[in-house]
Amino acid sequence: MPRCSVIERIETPEVYVAYLAFTQKMPPPFKPKEMVVLLNYAQDKQTKAVTINVQAAPTRIPPTPGASRVTHLNNIFRLTPLPSGEVEWEIDGDVDMGIFYPIANLAMPQYLFKDLGRLKNVVLTEKYQKARLISVREL
Repeated sequence: MPRCSVIERIETPEVYVAYLAFTQKMPPPFKPKEMVVLLNYAQDKQTKAVTINVQAAPTRIPPTPGASRVTHLNNIFRLTPLPSGEVEWEIDGDVDMGIFYPIANLAMPQYLFKDLGRLKNVVLTEKYQKARLISVREL
């Protein structure tokens, strides 16, 4: 997983907004992509579903000399608790990494599942098992 820097974070019982920056490795022959994003989330009070929106914020910080920055990204993740105790994940990805779309469309599902597998290991660590966000009510 890429190392992430938090540029700014605001969290209240009703709002969560954070600006993050990280560099995403790319397969050869592509150079790494620098990403600056605005992340916000909200929870539906009735269904308890949490919707996370990640949008490109390429002008939030000055560009890194020689780096290629992603300027188009709007990804939505929806986590909905089910009566069985499981959580349904819905992912709507819209990102331009500067790769010819037919190639990107072939590679993205494999990349996404690989990243989600790594993310699962991260969230299972003690640090994140005990983490709480004040704007998300218990599921």
